[in-house]
Amino acid sequence: MRISAKCRYGIAALITLCCRENELTSILKISEELLISKIYLEQVFGKLKHAGVIASVKGAQGGYRLARAASEITLADIVYALDDGMSENSYETTAESAKEIDSVISDTFTRLDAVIKEKLSEISLESLAKKASERKNGQAYMFYI
Repeated sequence: MRISAKCRYGIAALITLCCRENELTSILKISEELLISKIYLEQVFGKLKHAGVIASVKGAQGGYRLARAASEITLADIVYALDDGMSENSYETTAESAKEIDSVISDTFTRLDAVIKEKLSEISLESLAKKASERKNGQAYMFYI
């Protein structure tokens, strides 16, 4: 399974927005904080805005915020907004010489993509932000002697 840089950056930026709650935040601020190219983040945010994951406010005091509660935004929402899913497009492999093999391959990867989407739907942005906050505050690790 391959997760694109676009998805990883998008998730990181959304966790940052989530931690700021409803505060409007500029792309420049997120870019500087996460050391991600501002131009690249603009492309990522364009897709996330189009998918209804984030909202923007124009003007000097404008910026971005989550379009809905972090508990309602899932990794599936993010991944499918930024990419077409986890599996690459399945093109016909042996359609002319062995249609049955091509059909089995296509069906298998379609089912796998559905399972991946289901699992991604179980993980909320809120839960990721909470884990990141705990790790930042040193609460994620417990050592027993």
